[in-house]
Amino acid sequence: MNHFRRLTLILALGSALLSLPARALVSPARASAAKATAAAKPVKKKHKRPPAPPPPASAAIAVNPLNDDQYAFWRTTGGRIEEARYNGSWHGPVSRGWRASSAPSAAVTAAGQQFVVFAGPDGHILEATFNRRWGRPTDLTAA
Repeated sequence: MNHFRRLTLILALGSALLSLPARALVSPARASAAKATAAAKPVKKKHKRPPAPPPPASAAIAVNPLNDDQYAFWRTTGGRIEEARYNGSWHGPVSRGWRASSAPSAAVTAAGQQFVVFAGPDGHILEATFNRRWGRPTDLTAA
């Protein structure tokens, strides 16, 4: 299975799992066994780490048609756009520092120029471009 399909499958599975209630992820037999065990043992208070953030609900995937490099962009729970790329091995994630109120859309040309479009925190449509380096997002709503 190629890496693009694997990433697409992982993102789809993550979205499906996020839409399920937590009790749907545990079998009924296991849930009742856990309840019986919990009732039999005294509860010890432990210092726990906070839970990991959920995976992104949607991501934009772009593939360079010339060399098959793959780019994934997503909005974090904090509202920032992050990127990971694959060109034989995975690199990232890297925060781009852009704040967004929507999931991004992405495209890449054979020359390697990347385009990422998303709604900014004020609701304006922004476009960021990469041509050897990332440029500052341009407000398309004002244009």
